[in-house]
Amino acid sequence: MLSIMIRASDRKWTFSECDSAEAVLSLASIPFEIELADMHDKVDFSSEFSSI
Repeated sequence: MLSIMIRASDRKWTFSECDSAEAVLSLASIPFEIELADMHDKVDFSSEFSSI
């Protein structure tokens, strides 16, 4: 899942979420696009987080 905060021109923020692996994240400020599946390609979600 990806949580997205977008600032509008009137300094207000819009919140949205996306949970589809086929979804594409596009940045308006720079020419950049990436699929969510590609963002998490090398992440191992099966390992447990250990606190220090």
